Amino acid sequence: ESAFNSSQGVKSLTLNNNSLNYLPGLIFAPLTFYGDPSEILLLDDNPWRCDCQMRDYSKWLQSASNIQTLTCDTPPRLHGTALRDVPVDQLTCDCPHLSSPNISTAGSTTVVTVTCCPVAAIIWTTPTGTKLSEDSDAPGISVSDDGALVIATATSAKSGTYTCLAANFMGKDQATVHLTVTGNQ
Repeated sequence: ESAFNSSQGVKSLTLNNNSLNYLPGLIFAPLTFYGDPSEILLLDDNPWRCDCQMRDYSKWLQSASNIQTLTCDTPPRLHGTALRDVPVDQLTCDCPHLSSPNISTAGSTTVVTVTCCPVAAIIWTTPTGTKLSEDSDAPGISVSDDGALVIATATSAKSGTYTCLAANFMGKDQATVHLTVTGNQ
């Protein structure tokens, strides 16, 4: 929520097409965006997850009537619906209790397990610094819907340290795994 605390002079903010899933409640509070025609806030074309993670932002959005709304991508029952039109009590998560992500590599050198609720956004960083999420388009390497890193062809060039970052509105966690590819590849 403090991302823009020292950015009160911002007049244009383009966050569309950034694979954003949710917004903290008061993320834009330090900015104005209250009707000045020269102010622009673009949030469209993101896969917005309209669940409990968007409750606080939705409440704030109701008080900021001149801000462009965003369109829900998931859950399926809200797909295509403007967030402003969704009653706050319908922004729910299907879990018994909320928790921040916890990443474990215990007992394995190849498996990273993420536990949390609601679901976390997963971002992998490769040894070259490339950041990948489930909608990334990188040749030979991808992130599956469940957050698994998939390397199509393991060669020695793919060896190195990979970092997994998991984040939801409750918090974040990260872990690293080292991949060593040996043999004639």
